[in-house]
Amino acid sequence: RLLDWWDANIGEPWMSGPLNLAQLTLGCALGFEPRLPGWNWRNGRPSLASWFERIAARPSFVATVPPPFVGGH
Repeated sequence: RLLDWWDANIGEPWMSGPLNLAQLTLGCALGFEPRLPGWNWRNGRPSLASWFERIAARPSFVATVPPPFVGGH
């Protein structure tokens, strides 16, 4: 439900203005998708997915992307 809320509210000015703690926190959390098998938050949330693509393309996010998940615990 929270992801649906973010999808509906991601266009708020505080999520599209200058980079802030809320944007950093959400961007980092969503960026863990490849490391969590079976977690696909993008389906049915086009606004949130579009927002994430923009923030994930920022040089600071590109430079700090977590390494790929290799398995194990």
